[in-house]
Amino acid sequence: MVLCAVTLALWVRSYHLGDQVGWYINRWNAGEGRFGAIGFDSDSGGIVFFLQRRESHLDLLDPADAAFRSTNPPLCEPSWITHDPYGYPYMTDYSGTSGFGFGYFGGPSDRTELPMVYHDHFIVMPGWLPSILAAVLPASWFIRWRRHRSTRKPDGGGLVAASGGEPV
Repeated sequence: MVLCAVTLALWVRSYHLGDQVGWYINRWNAGEGRFGAIGFDSDSGGIVFFLQRRESHLDLLDPADAAFRSTNPPLCEPSWITHDPYGYPYMTDYSGTSGFGFGYFGGPSDRTELPMVYHDHFIVMPGWLPSILAAVLPASWFIRWRRHRSTRKPDGGGLVAASGGEPV
């Protein structure tokens, strides 16, 4: 039941503040960069699971490329980022399909402001789904407990044991 309450609170929170949790890897060999990430983002009532693979081929003599390289240091670490909600619909920069809050987006991005080649994949689902799934097990326990309680007979079946069977 606690898991249900926590997922419900995170779903409501996602309309006011987004949370992105993942593992990020940046590897550099001079101007050749390889980047990867795996994680999820709770945003605007939905959850986005992501797998990102990106690469960059920079000319470090170009000031813009050199600046990009310096702001993206080598790393391999977890991260938790809070952000303002991006809003629905998600993934407007990727091809894909969605319906009823579920979706898949992936492949190259339409974004051109960063010197990267994108090979990303995103799965989108409504934020209320984990709350429902987390509530199923406690609800089934409660239903079984109520059924067991309602079918249980009182001790002695309502008869007085010492009197030989006279009703109470």
